[in-house]
Amino acid sequence: MTAPLAGVVVMIVTGVLRPQELYDSVDWRVIFPLAGVIPLGVALEQSGAAELVGELVAASAAVLPIVGVLWVFYVATALVAPIGYQTNRFVYGPGGYRFSDYLRVGAPLLASSRS
Repeated sequence: MTAPLAGVVVMIVTGVLRPQELYDSVDWRVIFPLAGVIPLGVALEQSGAAELVGELVAASAAVLPIVGVLWVFYVATALVAPIGYQTNRFVYGPGGYRFSDYLRVGAPLLASSRS
């Protein structure tokens, strides 16, 4: 993290990059949701919601075979990860994607990875 930041500082100090160019190149529609995920994670942890989800997944072992428990874990992870993963957010704006595109492409990929 330090090296890229130092590189940006050097480019600004040497005049290779103007501060306005730097500001204009940032896609704030990506940065703000990513920055919002951090407090969301902290809130889930501090409120006990993350522990509750973990307990529910573990409790599913009482009624499901191990493959079923893995499936529950897999689905819970898939619901969170395809939507909020950083690389998905980075390409969302510049790629002109809509939320439905993630479902259209991601659902078959998730289904095929189970086999």
